[in-house]
Amino acid sequence: MQPKQHVSAAIAHLRFHVAILCTMFALAVLVQMMVFGFVHFTDARWESAQDASDGAKTQQLSVVSATAQPAASPSDEVAAESAEPRVQTLGRKSTTLEELEAQKNVVVLSKWHFVMKQYSDLAVTIGVVAALGLAVLTFLGVVIGGGASVPGVEKAVTACTWSLALALLALPWSDVFSSMPYAGLFGGFERMVSGSEAVSAGAGSSFLLFAMHVLMPMAGLGIAVLVATRFWAGVSRGVIVTSVSELDRAIDQEISGIRARGVSSNMGPRAVGVLNRAVGDQHAAPTKPTRQPEGDSPPVTGRLI
Repeated sequence: MQPKQHVSAAIAHLRFHVAILCTMFALAVLVQMMVFGFVHFTDARWESAQDASDGAKTQQLSVVSATAQPAASPSDEVAAESAEPRVQTLGRKSTTLEELEAQKNVVVLSKWHFVMKQYSDLAVTIGVVAALGLAVLTFLGVVIGGGASVPGVEKAVTACTWSLALALLALPWSDVFSSMPYAGLFGGFERMVSGSEAVSAGAGSSFLLFAMHVLMPMAGLGIAVLVATRFWAGVSRGVIVTSVSELDRAIDQEISGIRARGVSSNMGPRAVGVLNRAVGDQHAAPTKPTRQPEGDSPPVTGRLI
């Protein structure tokens, strides 16, 4: 059964969007792995309390100095006198050496903690949506390809099976069912941070942490590449030649065959048939005429008298 024009357009549409969703899923996985690397192997999430307090003091002193300006009128002098004791109080405040040492040992969350959380949340959202959309689109490709009897639909079935498995791996099952310990391929930033802190404190398993945030994302990345390649190869034979460059290439191949074989009645399909031929279909092998030996006489037909 030759693929139709509307079937070809539907399959080409699905093939393009499957490639887009696979790319989005791969980017989300890479961003999540990079965030885990910064969380577990660096101290970018933390800063010392002394640096944070110095920044806050600088901002506070600048505000106080702006309010205590020299006044020319009596009312301004009264306001300046009321503000002067506060400036002097800040200037007379002293800090002991023990307090300075304690401030050096205290750390607080930095602004990069919240930046990484935003990137992680965005990656989780894009990854889960892309995995679910990929499963739906590959299933539609199998339905259309199987209904139109497109050659190579078995590869699309394989891609659909792997995309369903990828969607099941990506879903945060622990948030849906509280009894399930599996957090999914995109478990969230808080779960990642708590697991990293537990391993750093010696209360967690480093193997489980790396399996959850390194090995499984790499496996998901490989599955996404497999789905894209298998689906593309499975439905490409159902896409009819519509571009000028492919049509010219097919006509050039036919002209070369005519020059090599010569003009005969069994030279294979003509250029008119290329318009409705699917990409990747093999030409019918030309049948060579059987030559009769010269010494043999033609068979005698009829009835002997």
